[in-house]
Amino acid sequence: MKHKQTLFQSFLLFCFFFSNGNGASQTTITVVNDCGFTVWPAISGSPDLDITGFELTEGSSRSFQTPANGTGRLWGRTGCSFNGSGHGSCKIGDCGSGQMECNGMMSVSMMAIIYP
Repeated sequence: MKHKQTLFQSFLLFCFFFSNGNGASQTTITVVNDCGFTVWPAISGSPDLDITGFELTEGSSRSFQTPANGTGRLWGRTGCSFNGSGHGSCKIGDCGSGQMECNGMMSVSMMAIIYP
């Protein structure tokens, strides 16, 4: 139980920065991994985004663009194992696609950031 509580608290350490340029048609979202371990953020949006899942090592960050009128969910995955072709699964937050990219599939995870 303590491990699950610590893991949940670690998810809360994700930093999400949202910025929208002057009159820009897109929004930039930057995900920073402040956890003490690797995580695999996942994204499900409408319209579809170019990236729907990626690996983020401890202390690293990654930015991506969302359409101005787009909506979606962003959540963390842990305990993931993917082969060289990107096939695999995650123990927590898995989206059920069988791949690192979620390709429109959603997690049953209770914690997600909903954007615009």
